Amino acid sequence: DFIKMSMPVGMWIVLHLIASFCGVFGFSVMFNSPVRLAATAAMIGAVANTLRLELVDLSAIPPAAAAFIGALTAGILASLIKNKVGYPRISLTVPSIVIMVPGLYLYRGFYNVTFCCCFLVCGSNPDHSSPSPGTDLCKDTD
Repeated sequence: DFIKMSMPVGMWIVLHLIASFCGVFGFSVMFNSPVRLAATAAMIGAVANTLRLELVDLSAIPPAAAAFIGALTAGILASLIKNKVGYPRISLTVPSIVIMVPGLYLYRGFYNVTFCCCFLVCGSNPDHSSPSPGTDLCKDTD
């Protein structure tokens, strides 16, 4: 876990908005979007992702539910804005919700699955000091 920082809630929201805008803008540019479309998607994504982050940080909503609410917000905002800017809704929503992909949770999940598999194969000692017969997985390589 990360070290807790004491900062006013308003400052957190502003920093989340800025970071989310930059992240979504970067994804849009990576998808070869024009700058105007990337900026529009970044505004939508900044609002939707900040909402997701604040729901997790300031309330008891689980991260998956907060991601759903954030993605729904991005879709609704894109539906409202698409006719004014002249871009298809999908080109606005995809970059704005890609930032919500739970990379850290996915990493932790794979790590825990790998650790559990090694634990089951190698025995009760996770430092690989008591290998099961016939398994090369448990040999200490240090």
